[in-house]
Amino acid sequence: MEGQAGVVCGACQCWASGRAGEVDFLLPQGGIKATVWRCAYCGTYIQDANLDDSVIRHHFDIASYTAPAMEANWRKLRTDFFKWIIKVSRHHLGRSLSGCRALDIGIAYGIMMELLREEGVEAEGVEIVAELQAAVRRRGFIVHDRIEDASDHRQDLVFAIDSFYYLNDPGRSLTAIRNLMAPDGLLAMRLANRAWYFDLIRRLGQEVAAKRFGDLKFFYTERGARLLLARTGFQVERIYWSDRGRHDPRLLESIFYKLAPLANYISPVRISPGMLVIARPAA
Repeated sequence: MEGQAGVVCGACQCWASGRAGEVDFLLPQGGIKATVWRCAYCGTYIQDANLDDSVIRHHFDIASYTAPAMEANWRKLRTDFFKWIIKVSRHHLGRSLSGCRALDIGIAYGIMMELLREEGVEAEGVEIVAELQAAVRRRGFIVHDRIEDASDHRQDLVFAIDSFYYLNDPGRSLTAIRNLMAPDGLLAMRLANRAWYFDLIRRLGQEVAAKRFGDLKFFYTERGARLLLARTGFQVERIYWSDRGRHDPRLLESIFYKLAPLANYISPVRISPGMLVIARPAA
């Protein structure tokens, strides 16, 4: 909207003009500040930095969750979680995964791809961090720079676990994903769920803090995720408000992960740390 500060919401395409706070991208040459906005229509939170910018992309090369030295730790924290996601995907696909093709977006250390290979799946991945790409390729996997480079019209499964909310243009990305999928394929996305928390602290008169927003581009709401998937040709099959098997070394966060599923039954607001969205290409 001309003359009005804000950004276009990547979820619903409405103009998000509710300023909610600031975040910092830490780089060797200094920090880059970005503004956080809230979409009044779908409730999604967006920070306005361009994550495709080469300077900001360097942040992901040096982030703690992409450091090779942290691989063993992340395997311990995420393997059970990925196994649960694969189990859920097998259930929704309705058949054995053996012989299926899969694309993992944001592979990091390649943990999901290794687990899929154990199931007889031919998996390929997408990753922007060059050091991680090289490490996973050495294990015999195909790793692409972009979603569009993957094998088209053949993917039975597409995973975007804790990666989709970094994609700068989610509408374009989902369109590319849909073009890569088999007609009866399955998409599994794990999205962080903090919009409810940001709404709460703003009602208390506080801004969204960089520590809580982190380096994500989007914090989607259920409404925002459903609108985004619908406008890009997907139909939501189910949303799981659970992070089963996901471990956290921090005590309070670990307790929250364990109690959140129970709290969802008694709270009018979904307060689980994340939502696993299962969707298919619409007929």
